[in-house]
This record gives sequence, structure tokens and C-alpha cells, in this order.
Amino acid sequence: MVESVSDESSPTPEAQGCLLPLWGIILIGAILVGCAIFSIPVFNTLYGIVFPPNPPLPNPITETQKTVLDRGVEKTSYTTTLNPCQVIQFYVDVGGTCALLWDVCAGETYTSLNRSLSPMATCNGTTPAGVFGIRWDVDIAVLYPPDQTTLTISHEVLWGGMPLPTSTPAIPD
Repeated sequence: MVESVSDESSPTPEAQGCLLPLWGIILIGAILVGCAIFSIPVFNTLYGIVFPPNPPLPNPITETQKTVLDRGVEKTSYTTTLNPCQVIQFYVDVGGTCALLWDVCAGETYTSLNRSLSPMATCNGTTPAGVFGIRWDVDIAVLYPPDQTTLTISHEVLWGGMPLPTSTPAIPD
């Protein structure tokens, strides 16, 4: 007679479950602690991928129209109660370069010509946003009446980060 011996020490698939082994939990914890110690921007990067950053915007501002061209590439229109010269100064302060097409600004003071000026100025620049960069172009116009400034901002998230500064080699005399 042959007796069958069943091995009761091996667990059945129903008893194993889907638990992460202890070494896996320790490994994940060690990776998170390492990222925190060495300031690796893992969380900022993940957050920026899920929620792409926006270009700099003056305050107060109201969005009127938005067109998403691609992930991180948008064209958005806004209105604000700031005068156009204040908006231009805001973009200069955040590192932008602006070209004024009409001579109506003396600093932040706006001299109205009692007509719509579209566009009145264009500004462009690149701004850091966490580990990413944002390249933006702004068209600034003023509507008369009512007295309000309109902005159309085209921006692109630079997924590779801020562009490196370029320099031109000196020309020998």
C-alpha cells in the first residue's frame, strides 16, 4: 500500500494574497529617504508632468479663452483691469523683453489715445518652473471703451529644463 503524503507546509494561492514583501517596502522607503537627503526633485517633476506649469501672469486677471495645442503648449487670452503699461512692466520685472509698438507709456503711466490699440506691445521670455522651463510670448492690447487690457499668451513647457545661456565669443581687435 502506498500512502499519499500531502505537503501542508506550502501555502495555497488563496492564502498568499498580494502583499508587498518586507524587503520591497524597505527598498521604497530607502529610495524616498535618499531623494529627500540628496534633494532630487522627484515630487516636483512628477507634479509638473501631471499639472504642467503656467507662464507668469499679472494680478488681477480673468481668463477669456484657452486653446490647448499640445501637452504643455497653450494659447490663452486674458483681460485685466491693469493699464497696459503696468502689464508691460510686470513682464519686464519677471525677466521678459518687451517691444512697445505705440508711444503711450511713461513708466507705468498710460497715456490713452482714445482708441483700441491691437497689439500695443509684445513681450517674450523664459521663466523657470521647478525643474522645467516655460517659454512664453505675450501680445498686449488695450480696448477703448471699456478701459481694459487684453493679453494673449502663447507658452510652451520646456520639458528638458531651462535652456542654457548662450554667449558670443569676443571678436579680437
